[in-house]
Amino acid sequence: MLSSDCAEKLLFYGWYQYLCWASIGPWGSRIIRIDIWDILAPGTAVAWTLGAELTFYAFAPWLLRRNWIAAAALAVSLAVRMFIHYRVSRGDISYATLTFFFFPATLMFFMLGHFANVIGDKIALGLSPSLLFLFGAAVLFFWVHPQISIDSAVEYLAVVCFALSLPGLFRATKSNGLLNYFGDLTYPLYLTHGLVIVVLVWLLGSGRGMLLLPYLSNRAAASVILITCTSAVAIAAAAFIHRFVEEPARQLIAGIIYRFTQRRSLLLRPSAD
Repeated sequence: MLSSDCAEKLLFYGWYQYLCWASIGPWGSRIIRIDIWDILAPGTAVAWTLGAELTFYAFAPWLLRRNWIAAAALAVSLAVRMFIHYRVSRGDISYATLTFFFFPATLMFFMLGHFANVIGDKIALGLSPSLLFLFGAAVLFFWVHPQISIDSAVEYLAVVCFALSLPGLFRATKSNGLLNYFGDLTYPLYLTHGLVIVVLVWLLGSGRGMLLLPYLSNRAAASVILITCTSAVAIAAAAFIHRFVEEPARQLIAGIIYRFTQRRSLLLRPSAD
């Protein structure tokens, strides 16, 4: 059964966006002549990733039941990605859709996270090796030329290094209250920062707003002001949403799930003769 945290994410429309991309993406611009981002609310495009995450959660109880099943899923997903790399041109309109939004081609990244956790349980990597893996991932990603997706062998190696860094980093930071609080803000920050950027750029630098930036002759100063304002407002908005939207929604859905499971257990309990 999905956790309350997973169920709470259904309040966002990640699956809607994910399905729109997956179904319309390869053919939308050719057939119905629309930009497929136009079907999404402005500033919310990142929510498509929730669809991929929720799809994984739906399959996880079966995929993660045995490590050999998880390994087979990883191998099949990797094979699907290699087939796409081999058969689909990077200039083709469907390339980004297939490598980003086609679940069989993205499943391997979830499975890498699973096996990083399995390895972390058996081999307790300390903070220093974990930071080294994280630094290696950053260097590898910085080294390669920006690609459409995870395309090259260097990028795949960077993903593996990043996955291997996670168990040790989690073990070293899980008891730090401040880091845990900021960690709780990362999801609402990820989901809402686009909206914050759209609003602040409109207010401070373009459109009808024109409140501040056009009157600054120093472009560097204007950039610093915009970045500072955007960061501060985005973090504040994330904290507000976490406190007054995410936590109440999680508690509400957790209560619904609890009442449902309790009622179900009562119905299944054998009656005393």
